[in-house]
Amino acid sequence: MSIIQNLEIIWRQFDSMVCNVILADDYSKLAFLCIGRSVCLHAKYGSHYSLRIPRMGRDIAYHHWSCDLLCAASSPDLYRINLEQGRFLSSLSTHSPALNVVSPSPVIFMGWLLMVARMVPYIEGFDMRTRSSVGGRDVVAPTRDIYQEVTAFEFDGDESFLMAVGSSSGKVLIYDLSSSYPIRIKDHMYGSPILEIKWHQTLNSERPKLITTDNHIVRI
Repeated sequence: MSIIQNLEIIWRQFDSMVCNVILADDYSKLAFLCIGRSVCLHAKYGSHYSLRIPRMGRDIAYHHWSCDLLCAASSPDLYRINLEQGRFLSSLSTHSPALNVVSPSPVIFMGWLLMVARMVPYIEGFDMRTRSSVGGRDVVAPTRDIYQEVTAFEFDGDESFLMAVGSSSGKVLIYDLSSSYPIRIKDHMYGSPILEIKWHQTLNSERPKLITTDNHIVRI
């Protein structure tokens, strides 16, 4: 059976549009965040279980070290669904009326670090060992734009300390976690919010490529 046919079988399981997707390395376990506050869990054979979160979801991520499925939503709380225990755990409380993005650190010795983007120009860090906030920072301030939000961010998955942040004004800032000032700022020049950020490692380059998108273009 072709990949397209496999995808067709998966997509037929949904009653609402998919908002965000998490894929395991072997595509055998998937979690879909759907419009309508539902989270759908899939296995190789198709739909396994479906549940609903209290508020409309905006982003989803999986924290490998705790087996928590993390859901950012239009709420100050970051919802935690533990896939090992099969139940909701106590939410992580933030200082924002809503959350846009959630991203765990992929670095092995910093697997406890979790970053959340608020509906303001701030990101907030959490220690997953104690499930408490370790502080926040205005990461959009170096652009000198006002009334901005963090709309996307992503850690570099290559065991480094780099993090890319996207703003609602179409700016992309690359940070080293050891510094409070970005090492580079890029402007998409359209003024549209950055929708997605991905780090991509190629075979012919030692350094990863940064792929960013907005409503108009994809930049590499």
